[in-house]
Amino acid sequence: KDFLNYFIDYRSLWFNNQNFKYQLLKSNHKRYGETYILKYVEKVSNKKCYVRSFFLFFHQSKGYAIQYVAEPKYYDLYLPEVEKMINSFEINED
Repeated sequence: KDFLNYFIDYRSLWFNNQNFKYQLLKSNHKRYGETYILKYVEKVSNKKCYVRSFFLFFHQSKGYAIQYVAEPKYYDLYLPEVEKMINSFEINED
């Protein structure tokens, strides 16, 4: 939970003059269990914005983040492929 709060606070720093509005979703990774997804829209200019998601994992007291970014019109289109990649994610413990 500390990593989750730290990560949200850290990402909010990128929104100096704006209110940081995000969705926090819970999911389950087949290998690492409970996972959080931090999702928000980031406006880069008057004409450009992106949907950005961070998939947050916790393993052996460490936090891991995988980021997915796409233009809004492509976000849902590629999300199933991204979810497959996220579920195949494995921490190398050598």
